[in-house]
Amino acid sequence: MEAVTLTALSSQETLRDPASFYARLREHEPLSSFTFGPMKRWIIATTYDETAELLKDPRLVKDARNVFTEGMPQSVQQFALDYGEMVQLAVNNMLMSDPPNHTRLRGLVSKAFTPRMIEQLHPRIQQITDELLDVVQERGHMDLVTDFAYPLPMTVICEMLGIPISERADFRTWTRELLNSAYTPEQAAQVKAVGDTMLAYLRKLLAIKREHPGTDLTSSLLQVEEQGDKLSEYEL
Repeated sequence: MEAVTLTALSSQETLRDPASFYARLREHEPLSSFTFGPMKRWIIATTYDETAELLKDPRLVKDARNVFTEGMPQSVQQFALDYGEMVQLAVNNMLMSDPPNHTRLRGLVSKAFTPRMIEQLHPRIQQITDELLDVVQERGHMDLVTDFAYPLPMTVICEMLGIPISERADFRTWTRELLNSAYTPEQAAQVKAVGDTMLAYLRKLLAIKREHPGTDLTSSLLQVEEQGDKLSEYEL
């Protein structure tokens, strides 16, 4: 397994044409690694077969707390200090959890995020899609990501969470900045600052939904309970 450098991952050439970069990895090194942050070694799987094999491997875990059974190394502790509450969000996230906690979270979330709710979203998603396509049709050209692939799910997510229209531009900006790679100390500091701002906003949103619940997913998640168990603030 060959190493991939952070320079290659974050280069302007890769950002301009990521498909070609990952195509080369799939052809020559479908399983590669790179060093970043306290975990030291990260693995990139670029083919279906490699990914499927890894996901079935019981040694592969998502929650970092299940890796360090004898306490967190100093480097990981420093990483947690640098990123503050963003780390708490990561380790309490259902996507980064292992059974049995993942099973517990999935059971609670499924009580609010139901098949019926998803089915009810279809007409509105179609309406948003039509509106976005009408705009680019009148213009005569489009950037697939900027004009469609990004605003469509972002608008749907904001509506599902009950975020007011007047606050969605800020939410989109925070999300975009959090998804940007933080390779330098300066970038990491910016990610933490944006994360803190977004967390403060989400706490405010949760407080509003507790006082004035609506039909949105946030209100439903606040109300779900199973045998006295509820989602914590970080899990929400």
